[in-house]
Formats: sequence, structure tokens, C-alpha cells
Amino acid sequence: MPEGRILAIDYGEKRLGLAISDSRRIFSFPVETYSRRTLKEDILFLKELIDLKNVVLLVLGNPLANRGEEGFMSKKVALFKEELERELSLPVETFDETCTTSDAEEVLREYGLKEKEMRGKKDALAASFILKSYLESLGHDRD
Repeated sequence: MPEGRILAIDYGEKRLGLAISDSRRIFSFPVETYSRRTLKEDILFLKELIDLKNVVLLVLGNPLANRGEEGFMSKKVALFKEELERELSLPVETFDETCTTSDAEEVLREYGLKEKEMRGKKDALAASFILKSYLESLGHDRD
């Protein structure tokens, strides 16, 4: 894989949670929660972010159901992945996102945030958890 950052996306029909790695691919940082508009506008936003941050790979959270089976949202993620691959000139991988949103909510509750306050933060934090797990799964020394 060429040198550069990895961008993780926590897919939602209304919002995309976004997180990015450092250039050495060791750490994961929440970037923002993007409120979706049209698919064309969403892709344009992602293209600009990818160029700005020197992203070389997208990791798209895949909400697998029990026993790793694909459910309704997993099929939507697959369609979004196809669009990203068609419109962007970089690889897109899916990665299991089981429990990342509930883990993000739990962390934000520990910081005293109410449900309404979490809305803009939990998706980006969930994306950061997806990316952290993905980076750990690479299992190689990045020194």
C-alpha cells in the first residue's frame, strides 16, 4: 500500500462518521460527522477530504448481523462501497463494525453527554473505533 493515511467511514443513511489515521497508520482520530445530502455531494465532499488529508485507502464499516451474516444495512454499505469505488480512485475495504456505535455511546455517556449532545459526535467516534480495530488487524510492525 502506498504511503498515506487511511480514512474510515461509519456509514449511516443520514450521517457519515469519519476518522483518519496518522501517516504511519498507528493512531486513529475522529474527524467529524458529515450530514449526508445527495450521493453526488457526499462523494464530492469525500474527494475533497481525501485530497486534503493524503488518503490512500478507505475503510467502510460493515454492520454484520449475528454470526457474521449480512443484514439490511450491510447490503446498503455494499452499494455505497460500489459507488465509492466507481467515483474515487483509491481502494475501499469493508471491516466489521460490530458494537462500535454502542461503544461510542457508552464512552460519551461516561463523559456526561446527553443523547442529543451525542448526535454529532458518536458517528465520528464510532468511525475511529472501526479504524483502530482495522489498524490492529494489520498486525505488522509500523515502526
